[in-house]
Amino acid sequence: MERLVRWNLHPEDIVTHRFSLNQASEAYHLMASGRCGKVAVCPGAE
Repeated sequence: MERLVRWNLHPEDIVTHRFSLNQASEAYHLMASGRCGKVAVCPGAE
């Protein structure tokens, strides 16, 4: 996280899909398909 701040990177600009923890399987399938940018699995997200 420290590097993100130091290098002025903004992950929200590159994450194309967000999934809740109980959708992790769907997220992994999407990542494996290569049909997306970056995928984030966020505990507590709905």
